[in-house]
Amino acid sequence: MEGLSARLVPWALLLIGLALVGVHWRLDQMEVAMKAGQLDRRILIQRRVPVRNEYGEEIEGWVDVATVWARFERVNGADEFRAEQRSSKQQVRFTIRYRPGLDPTMTVIYDGERYQIEDVGEVGEGRRDGLVLTGHAREVKSGG
Repeated sequence: MEGLSARLVPWALLLIGLALVGVHWRLDQMEVAMKAGQLDRRILIQRRVPVRNEYGEEIEGWVDVATVWARFERVNGADEFRAEQRSSKQQVRFTIRYRPGLDPTMTVIYDGERYQIEDVGEVGEGRRDGLVLTGHAREVKSGG
């Protein structure tokens, strides 16, 4: 029996070592995608719901889905001038930890602005590490 255990110990150590390397590699991949220090902004995700006003008319309302930590990035912006109105569209990206059920019909509230989500994409290689919410805030001002 002693000979068998002497032959199993090196294999067990090799398997443990490979497992640790695999875990370490996986953690490195997650760190690239989702460093906790980069998720430094608090955002509120909301979805649209129909509500009735005091006249019984159906209007648009919003209900909270989640408040999460996110990384915020400005992608680009554009200004348009039409009929004495100035319209600014600011493209942004929020990176959050993976959360099921988010879609482009939802909005993000950040720093007092409402951002319409245009796309929800996964971070990483389909391992549900995180999500990237791409969207925009549009501001319309009267006058030139």
